[in-house]
Amino acid sequence: AMAKEKEKQALAKKRKAEKIQFERKQRQKEARREAKQAARRKRHEERDLARMRVRRSMLRHGSSEEEIEAELGPVVESEEEPESEEEVTPRSRRDHTEITPR
Repeated sequence: AMAKEKEKQALAKKRKAEKIQFERKQRQKEARREAKQAARRKRHEERDLARMRVRRSMLRHGSSEEEIEAELGPVVESEEEPESEEEVTPRSRRDHTEITPR
């Protein structure tokens, strides 16, 4: 009877530890996902700001809307952004290069 009780306790302890570990893992996943979204938002904001700066400077120098569109090109929504849960390693982002105004 004693051994049975001990076994039960050990099992409960193990289950609790597994549950805690699982919850910790879930929280880490969630945090990673949120960090990724924040990074994407920041990247998009920076891209949009860069485009606005270029547009403003070109307008100031008398360029037409067509010339500006040709210079800026379409807004690149980068398709290469991973949606996976694996750790994202930053790679060269040629489609997000900052355009600095002169």
